[in-house]
Amino acid sequence: MLSLAESIRPTAPSMQRVCHAVEDAQARTELLLAARTLACVLAVNIVASVLTTRARCPTSLAPCPACGTSVQRTGMVERQVTSLLGPPALSL
Repeated sequence: MLSLAESIRPTAPSMQRVCHAVEDAQARTELLLAARTLACVLAVNIVASVLTTRARCPTSLAPCPACGTSVQRTGMVERQVTSLLGPPALSL
């Protein structure tokens, strides 16, 4: 059976530390806290990946409702999003 670190295949050192903390937890409370941390780290990585993918996709914009001319994108804008999961690291 694969270990947690092998099944997730973490590449970032921070992710490896979290996986090892889950595997090395002795007490039930320690395991629950480490698993919660792992879940948050995974969730932030998933959200960041999806948002980065969406940001790179071209979108067709609807015409302006007031004048009917086509709307043009002005390019990527740096944004900071804070959620219950923390700020995702977007790489645009």
